[in-house]
Amino acid sequence: VPYPTSYGPSPTPVATPSPSVQPTLSPEPNMILNGSVESASTDGLNPLNWSRGGWGTNIANLSYPAESADGNKGIKVELTGYTDGDAKWWFDEVSVLPNTTYSFTDSYKSNITSDLTIQYRNTSNVLSYVWLATPNVSPEWTTVTYTFTTPSDVSSLTIFHSIAAVGWLVTDNYKLNEVASNKFNQGMLSFNFDDGYLSVYQNAIPMLNNAGMKSTQYI
Repeated sequence: VPYPTSYGPSPTPVATPSPSVQPTLSPEPNMILNGSVESASTDGLNPLNWSRGGWGTNIANLSYPAESADGNKGIKVELTGYTDGDAKWWFDEVSVLPNTTYSFTDSYKSNITSDLTIQYRNTSNVLSYVWLATPNVSPEWTTVTYTFTTPSDVSSLTIFHSIAAVGWLVTDNYKLNEVASNKFNQGMLSFNFDDGYLSVYQNAIPMLNNAGMKSTQYI
């Protein structure tokens, strides 16, 4: 098919006014209540919506507020004696979807290696525990992010950032979000046209626009 010798009149461009103020993207909502640990409980000893504890034979000191990644409040756990078990802070359980990928982030400093463990609660109210990561020693504030996929019978979860040896760990800025799926729930199609034919401009584009569909032109 020969190239057209005439493309007809060019459409009159329509100016799009620039906004006087650039739009601001809203931050992704955090599923963890008080993930920044800035809000304190009534007695001021714990972050609101957080708990402290551990298990085994050890000497633990859990303190709040502690040093923070952003200069405000953090949470600290320290073991001065250890035989077995662990010590940690944890946030209130969060309702999650089964077979869904989530992203977990927190900031930490430590003089020993620590552990991240997911506590799942299933639809029968039974708890299970899955190792997530073992962050390394970090004398400076470090932010880590890990992704994981929930089991098929999950109802809710929380995540422990714990220590299981003599040493200390300070944490801050916990975040949990669902990871957007990169899969479509149906087949997808795109309209792409070479090479700037007049018939595409006169016929195809108006038809697609009338149907609420957009196309790509390779001129």
